[in-house]
Order: sequence, then structure tokens, then C-alpha cells
Amino acid sequence: MRREVLRRKLLYLPAITIIALALTLIVLVAISSYRNIHREQRRADEHLLREGKVLLDVFEERSLSEIMLALLNGRGWEASLQRLAEDMARNPMLRYILIADRNGKIVVHGQPGKIGTSIDPDLSSSGRIVLGDAVSRNKVYELALPFRPIRNDLDAKLSSVNKALVEESSIESILSNHWAVIGMDMQEFAESRTEDLRHTIMMGVMMLVIGSASLYFIVVVQNYYLVNRTLSTMRTYTQNVVESMVNGLVSVDESGIITTINQMATQTVGIDESSAKGQHISKVLRSDDFSIQELLATDRPIFEREIICQCSDGLIPLSVSSSQLKDETGKVIGAVIIIRDMREIKELQEKVRRAERLASLGRLAAGIAHEIRNPLSSIRGFAHYFQGKFDPETKDVKYAKAMVGEIDRLNRIIEALLNFARPAEPELQPCSVEDVLNHVLQLVQTDVNAKEVKVVTDIEDDIPNVMLDRDQMIQALLNILLNAVNAVDKGGEISVSIYMEMDTLQIGISDTGSGISPEDLPRVFDPFFTTRKDGTGLGLAIVHRIIENHNGEIGVESKPGEGTTFTVRLPLRKEGKKNV
Repeated sequence: MRREVLRRKLLYLPAITIIALALTLIVLVAISSYRNIHREQRRADEHLLREGKVLLDVFEERSLSEIMLALLNGRGWEASLQRLAEDMARNPMLRYILIADRNGKIVVHGQPGKIGTSIDPDLSSSGRIVLGDAVSRNKVYELALPFRPIRNDLDAKLSSVNKALVEESSIESILSNHWAVIGMDMQEFAESRTEDLRHTIMMGVMMLVIGSASLYFIVVVQNYYLVNRTLSTMRTYTQNVVESMVNGLVSVDESGIITTINQMATQTVGIDESSAKGQHISKVLRSDDFSIQELLATDRPIFEREIICQCSDGLIPLSVSSSQLKDETGKVIGAVIIIRDMREIKELQEKVRRAERLASLGRLAAGIAHEIRNPLSSIRGFAHYFQGKFDPETKDVKYAKAMVGEIDRLNRIIEALLNFARPAEPELQPCSVEDVLNHVLQLVQTDVNAKEVKVVTDIEDDIPNVMLDRDQMIQALLNILLNAVNAVDKGGEISVSIYMEMDTLQIGISDTGSGISPEDLPRVFDPFFTTRKDGTGLGLAIVHRIIENHNGEIGVESKPGEGTTFTVRLPLRKEGKKNV
């Protein structure tokens, strides 16, 4: 539960991060724009302050010259300063220039009509921005400084005559309480600032657009990555599910061409995936009982239809289920086919039928053997009786002996029938299969030596003990080895092996005899089936029953002219089943 909550939080984390980054970008752009505007304003103020001080210095120096000239000519200095102010007012940078007393009354002005008017008496600021006249309404940078045309640093520049004139006149005392004020036109700076502001705003907007586009691109890429990762995970999961199916799965398009096929399907039909894709389904499922065109033409699904398919391994029984594939509009775009290998099921069904058949035959054989055994005992007794009555040199005695011999043979057959019909319950105990096999080889050693047969053994090391009935297993292996000895010619070879495979112990007995024909091979474990003239046909049937009672399996492979191999498979760590 906690992992699921954490996973959901992680899904929202990128979106929250992107929003936080966008807000951070907006704040950074705003701060950067504000700082740029403020920096430009400060630079403009500093520039205007410097220009204003220069203009005032020029005004003061020229004022001193005008004053001295007026004193030398005996004229009033006020008229000279007025003409100087009007002359400097023609400078396009100046909106006005004036001299005012400490009460704010204008005594000199670049515009004569404003002489005698008053201004703000607070002239202590070194520079400020004020609103212009009511017509233009343009902002004006106003700078007010004490008016000091007579300064200490100018004493060296004045001659003694000039100094006397200045001292005789009272202009220094008069002008010492006056202020020089200039108003500088800020229209050019305002336009430049507006352009800078417009440029800053445009750059900010561009940054926001680029940043937003970048964030949008990041969101798109992230969504693409998430979707791609989800699709990849889903694709991998689906592929693993399909490949893990115990049945074969094939999908075809509307033309019957194979588009996908899983591993189980390729193993079943005996074809590799690369060669199967792109082929028509009829070339892979070669059967007269299945038609893909029928499925694509009709909307009836096929369910568990048993067919016989011609594959590389021969004829294979298959169970086929299929249905149409449709898109969102309902159009048929192909079909999906599920293939199930029926070979194991058919083998199990055959084993069940064989078990039922053998059980019925066993019950019948047991009843017949019981009914025959008692009369045979009587006949054997009478044969012995007549054998003693006749002259040993007559033919009657020979006939009596032959009767006893045939009756004994019948008794052996009946005994075998009873062993097959009602086999003894296996008494399971841990036994060494290697010891059992060596004991059986000793029992057949005389027959082996008589036919000069070569016996080759191949036994793995560390073979574990197996739960089995020693006597019954000796009987089963002895029957198989005797059949092998009888099958080989003089000087032939018999191979015996014991090895482990998975959780089973396997015993292999092979000979180089004439082999068994393909027609007879499925019947070798049937009762009374034999290819030997002196055989009863019950030996391998009893072997099969013994191995079954040990929860094992026995198989046979044979090729005519090459030999036969019997393989006994016994389970480990499992007790054999009891006969019922």
C-alpha cells in the first residue's frame, strides 16, 4: 500500500517540479527586469546630475564675467545676468534656468515673464525629477545649487582692480543667499527609458515564451517517456505472458499471414519463429480439418477442434481453438489461434484404455486359469498312473511322458497368467539398483557365454537408492535381458546403463539384434503377443505391470536391423503404488 502511494506521488512530482520551475523563472525574469530598469534609472540620474553641474559651473563662470564687465562699464549686473540666462535657455537640453533667493522668489529667469514669481523654497536637493509645464507635461530633471560666482578658487584669477570692484560692490553679499536652478529636459531620456523598458519587457516575454516552450517540451518529453515506458512495460509483460503459455498461440492478419507466434507453438509444429512469421497459416498448420478462411469469413469461433497436423515430426494430433480479431469499428483484422498438443493426452488415453483392457483380460485369464488348473492336475495324475502301468519299452510310456511334459508347460502358462492377473503386492524398501542389475547379469551369464555376447555396462557414480521390491525388479530386468540375449546373434552386443535424469533413475538395456517392426512395436507389452515360437507373450506384459506398480514407466525404441532399446524410468523419493 505504501509503495503504491509513493508511486502515485512520484507520478505527480514532475508536474509539481515543472510548475515550481515556471514560477521561479517568472520571479527571476521579474527581478532581472526590475534591476535592469532601476540600474538604467540610476545611470540616467547620475548622467543628468553630472551634466547639470557642468552647466551650472559654466553659468557661474560666465556670470562672473558678465558681472565684472557690467561693473567696469558702470551698468547694473542684474540685466547682464538676465541676458546670460536667456542666452543659455536656448540650449535644447535646458527647459529653464533661473536664480532665486532663499525665499524662492525668482530674480533671474531664462523666460523674462517669470521673473518675480516664486518656486518651491526647499532648494536643498541636489537633483530631483519634477513635472514640466501644463502643456507638455514632460518630466524635467531639476538641479538646484547655491549660486557662487565669486569663489575662493577664483581669487587667483582676479586682478587687484577686479577684486577692488568686487569688494566695493555688494554683489557677493547679495548673491551669497541665492540659488541657481536649472531644469533639464528628460524627453530623450524618457524615450530611451521607454525603449529600454519596451526592450526589457520584450526580452522578458521572449524569455517567458522560450521558458514556457522549454517547459512544455520537457512536459511533452517526460509524458512521452512515461507513455513509452508504460507501453514498453506492458509490451514486455504481454510478451512474457504469451511466451509463458503452456499452449501455442498464433495470430494472423486478415489474409491469414502469421504476424506473431509464441515459443510453444513453434515447438509444437516443429518450426522456428523467424521462418514462421510472414508465412500463410496453412503452410504451418497443414491439416484438412482446419481452414483459416472459414474462420475469417464467419463469426463463429472454433473451440477445441481436434485435427491431425502434418509436421516435421510426422502426424501430430492437435486441439485448435480460434476466434476473430476486430478493431474498434468492428472490422475483422485477423484471428488468434490457440494450439494444444494432444500427444500426451492421447498417450494417457491409450494407457487408460490399455489398463482397462488388461484389467478385463486379467480377470478373464484368472477365471479361466482357475477352472483349467484343477482338471490339468487330474490329467497329470492319470498320465503318471498310466506311465507306471505300461512297459517302459513301449510307445505308450513315451506318450504318457509327453502328456506330463505338455501338462507341465500348461501349468507354467497358467502360473504366468495368474502372476499377470494378480501380481504380488510390491514390498518397497531402499535398494541399490546397481546391485540388482549385477545380480541379474550373473543370472544370465550362462546364456551370454553360450552365445558369446559382449555385455557393456555404463553406470553413473553416486546413484542413490530407490524404493522398490527387489524380487519383482529382478524378475522384470531378467525378462528384458533374456529377451535381449535371445534377440542378438552369436557375437552380438548388449549395453546396460544406469543414469540420473531430473528426478528419475533410468535403466537402459540395448541390444544389436534384428529389431522390432514398426507394426509390432505398439503391441510388445500386450499379453500373449510374441514373435518367438516358444514364447508365451506374457513376459513383457508382466514387466510392464511390475514397473507400473512401482510408479515407473517403461518405453521401447527399435529399428529393424539395428536393434532395440528398453528404458525403465523409476521415480526417486516416491513410494510405489499398491496393486488394487
